[in-house]
Amino acid sequence: MKTFIFSLAVVSLLIAPSSTDAQSVSVQPILQQNPASFNSYPGPQDGENWNIRLDDDGSFVSASPALDFGYVLDYDFSPDFRHLAVLREDESRTERPFIIEIYNHDGELVALHTDIIDLEIGDPSLKLYLADNGNIIIRDNIVGFAMYDYSSLYIGRVSNASGSEEGETMSRLISSRDGSQMYVYNPRIIRGNGFSSRISRLNMTTSLDNVFVDQEREILNLTATNDGEFIFAVMSDQSGRKEVLKINSEGNVVANHRSEMSDPGFYVQPLEGTVTWFQDNQAQTYNIETGERIANAYFRQQNIVFAKYNPEDNVVITVTGSRSNRDGVIQANGIRVVDLNARELIHSDDLNHRFSFKPENEPRLHRTDRNRYQMLGVSNAVEIVINR
Repeated sequence: MKTFIFSLAVVSLLIAPSSTDAQSVSVQPILQQNPASFNSYPGPQDGENWNIRLDDDGSFVSASPALDFGYVLDYDFSPDFRHLAVLREDESRTERPFIIEIYNHDGELVALHTDIIDLEIGDPSLKLYLADNGNIIIRDNIVGFAMYDYSSLYIGRVSNASGSEEGETMSRLISSRDGSQMYVYNPRIIRGNGFSSRISRLNMTTSLDNVFVDQEREILNLTATNDGEFIFAVMSDQSGRKEVLKINSEGNVVANHRSEMSDPGFYVQPLEGTVTWFQDNQAQTYNIETGERIANAYFRQQNIVFAKYNPEDNVVITVTGSRSNRDGVIQANGIRVVDLNARELIHSDDLNHRFSFKPENEPRLHRTDRNRYQMLGVSNAVEIVINR
């Protein structure tokens, strides 16, 4: 497969196309009212997004389906995005006042958990996870996980503590889309002057099976294939050098790719087996198995803050502007698309658009149809249509 390099020497070529241009990128908000207040996520089917707002005072609103609660601590979706779970405080209950309600996309209550114990509202690590079949997992105390099955019965707790005296960051959990596999990982464990990380498989029998350990690097991101047979871990050393590892269920690294960039952003696509690295004005997509470079996009005087390769349309879609992962903010000044078939650059009008996202949830670009995408996992979500 050929690799195409796009170098635009004239800055004016990157500005909005005229009305006579046949090729362009249109960008439209998904929500017409208060889009900056709502975070948009994929739904069970295309066109059925979840649009959620959770304020600091616990006020919770779902735009579609229509739901409205108070005293909400957190929410989460099932791995297939068919259901929404809400963790909230019920003032009518004098004992064990915390409950979890699970709703489908029609707004119907399909499950209720009332046996929620030992939660502290001020716990900064409190996080709700909706697992497969209505099972519930709650993270608290940085590395603790409490599990409840579908029938609202408390199963027990596990601790993912590493035992490091120097400390560690909050443990995180991911699930395969089919819900069959769940992985808990310690992103960074402080050890002396360096740090390590590890990945474990979580069983609903209150046990953790150690899968993978790295003694010298932290885990920036972990994703899984739909069936959970493989996981992809983006690793970083103390100098910012990054590598993506493809790890099988036995914990063996079966493929890897190290970025040539010094401290890049990234987008991993488990289904396609690719990784897109981006930094400054360049984005590169590689096949993780073979190491083959599939695409290389280069823009003069433009800073790429998000990039994804899509094989169905054979394009690389980029967002340019500025980005702060600590604050969870992308300030976009344009959408630029590399058409790998025509070897051309297609771009949007100039933008002044602010996306916000939760640090634990990377923004995702979801393909809904041919040449049609949605930026999700963010507030101010948009639809991106490539006209060519």
